[in-house]
Amino acid sequence: MGCVDDSGDAQFMTSLLRRLGADTGYLLLSFPLAIASFTLLVTGLSVGTGLLVTLVGFAVLLATMYVARGFAAVEA
Repeated sequence: MGCVDDSGDAQFMTSLLRRLGADTGYLLLSFPLAIASFTLLVTGLSVGTGLLVTLVGFAVLLATMYVARGFAAVEA
């Protein structure tokens, strides 16, 4: 019987751990941005919808859409 070569398994685990670390770092760094964007966009949409009666809501909704574009540009 011959000896078993485990170098493929070790290389796979090293690759897996490196990828796991990179993905975890990305998620931890993007989490505060996601919370800020969700809070601002939901608030802006709610206030804009509520103010549509006074026609100020159109400006608030337009500003909210520009903020959403900014967050999308930062995320990409």
